[in-house]
Amino acid sequence: MKIKLVSHTGWVSSVCWSETNNLMFASGSYDKSVKIWDVRSSTAIHTLNTHKDKVLSVDWSKELVLSGGTDNTLYLHKTVIPQ
Repeated sequence: MKIKLVSHTGWVSSVCWSETNNLMFASGSYDKSVKIWDVRSSTAIHTLNTHKDKVLSVDWSKELVLSGGTDNTLYLHKTVIPQ
């Protein structure tokens, strides 16, 4: 399956699949945002705008999404994602 997902306005620096839902993943970008995606949709289903600078890394563990960036900050977001 090949799809094109468009929503970030900057370079995408990190992508991580959900451990509990194989249709969901998170992406981090130089546009300062973390986006939650469902591969059945061509746009992000949720955007987290907490960073003040580039997002360098994202990780997803169960209901938690962790992001870190060049603003020297780590953010832990609780997600409510269908199983």
